[in-house]
Amino acid sequence: MVRQERIIVIEESEELTVITTTGFHIARRMGEAVSRAYKGSMSFTCGDGEKTIRVLWKR
Repeated sequence: MVRQERIIVIEESEELTVITTTGFHIARRMGEAVSRAYKGSMSFTCGDGEKTIRVLWKR
């Protein structure tokens, strides 16, 4: 069985957009895609024994 990773919720404010996903890999891939498309800098940190990831991108 292949587990599909999805976006759960997108929260937007004037200064910040937070996207919550069901999986580690989709979050990292989204960060990499935004970084390639819009330049800027991307970083990520893993937590909870590599079960969670926080991806930060800014320009």
